[in-house]
Amino acid sequence: MDWQYNLYVTDRYNNRVQKFVNGSKIGVTIAGDATGAPGSSLNVFLQSIGIVVDDNENIYVADHNNHRVVLWVRGSTIGKIVAGNGKHSSYFILCFISHLIQGIAMKENNTLWSPHGLQRDPNTGILYIADTFNCRIMRYLPNATSGAQVAGGNSCGNNYGQLNRVYGFHLDLLTNSVIIANAFGHNVVRWRLGESNWTRLSGTPGVQGATSTMFYEPSDVTLDPMGNIYVVDFRNHRIQFFWADESIGTTLTGVTGQLGNNATLLYFPSSLILDNQLNIYVADWYNHRIQKFLRY
Repeated sequence: MDWQYNLYVTDRYNNRVQKFVNGSKIGVTIAGDATGAPGSSLNVFLQSIGIVVDDNENIYVADHNNHRVVLWVRGSTIGKIVAGNGKHSSYFILCFISHLIQGIAMKENNTLWSPHGLQRDPNTGILYIADTFNCRIMRYLPNATSGAQVAGGNSCGNNYGQLNRVYGFHLDLLTNSVIIANAFGHNVVRWRLGESNWTRLSGTPGVQGATSTMFYEPSDVTLDPMGNIYVVDFRNHRIQFFWADESIGTTLTGVTGQLGNNATLLYFPSSLILDNQLNIYVADWYNHRIQKFLRY
């Protein structure tokens, strides 16, 4: 969403980005091939997924299966790689094995493995990337060709110094931290930049569940200006709300464990954003739609 509250949607399996002018239900393709054609050249995507919009309406897109993040300047018909090199090396196969044996530390910082969520510091232009299958969050300075790990990267797992498949996260500049939807860890954690481990905010590490204190593969998280937390509880088909400093959630929309396509149900929701009125926009993935829910 940009400063005019136009909505930008990564249409994942159509390999494109759609822009919906505020109030309109008709989108325009602004990145990728309008027909949905996939590819690895810089005018197409291979599963466009995460997105962030800067103040000039330029977009940064996580090109998931091309293992890169691409910048599309407003009005451009071609992108520019700003992170990743379009492939993951054989080294990363070892990282997959490390998910099982918990023993191999990350070393390569110029490659990504299926990046997902993105955040950008508007003050510095620093880009933060959920490097999903490497179980870490990377930070790229403007014009850098290599990044630095700021969270995770100690193989994949549920210990305090590890992450377990990060899809979405929130950059909390007020506390110099990232709030992470730690998907396969089934919890939401705060990782202060510069520290070597996380603090649990909600959920039970490594344990899935459907109660008001548990998650089943949380896929995205955001904060409102008061510090309250909104979590996409992917496999529970719901959006959970947590008052600041509370670990017991309230379901805002969806019905726990029940999928559907009417106005009150969700089907594997994947991400969310808030507008300036704190209305919620949810990417209702398997229903192929964006749902708007009025402020809680």
